[in-house]
Amino acid sequence: MTLAQLAPSELDRERDHPRRGRLTGREVLLVVARHAAEHWGEAQLTLSLLRAHRGGRSWLSHEGHSRVQVLDRMQGSVQATTGR
Repeated sequence: MTLAQLAPSELDRERDHPRRGRLTGREVLLVVARHAAEHWGEAQLTLSLLRAHRGGRSWLSHEGHSRVQVLDRMQGSVQATTGR
């Protein structure tokens, strides 16, 4: 089932969250979106830091691929999936 297929009543229905108490389906989606955005921001910061330290630092290389290359590929995959 996709989000578009959910009935509005399902988004309005309250659920019990173990740490946050009662939340509607919409509120749960907002919590998930915020959490994902935090991880995206951390990944972007990590990528920026790695790009800034590129060149000659041995800790940037791992198994033949720089961490920057790996993060660039991850970013490309996310952009292809989300269109952003």
